[in-house]
Amino acid sequence: EGLIKHFPLIPHFRVSEEAVKVPLAWILDNVCGLKGYEKGKAGLYVKQPLVLVANPGAGFKEVEELEKHVEKAVFDKTGIKVQREVEIVGE
Repeated sequence: EGLIKHFPLIPHFRVSEEAVKVPLAWILDNVCGLKGYEKGKAGLYVKQPLVLVANPGAGFKEVEELEKHVEKAVFDKTGIKVQREVEIVGE
């Protein structure tokens, strides 16, 4: 409720009595301003901030640093801890 009061336009839907789901893409774009953000040779896609892009020459470390930066930005601005839905293989 506090998040919705602070960001009244945030899309959300209740998934249980205790939980509300909010779209991370909206938060990345509208709260954190990270759509199209680049850190080194890795970045968030300019049209869809949920997509991490490894530009030519980007290594695992750069992608991992970007992921950590995004997670911290979201937590610092909203108090939400991002939960990764994909599994990293082949580091």
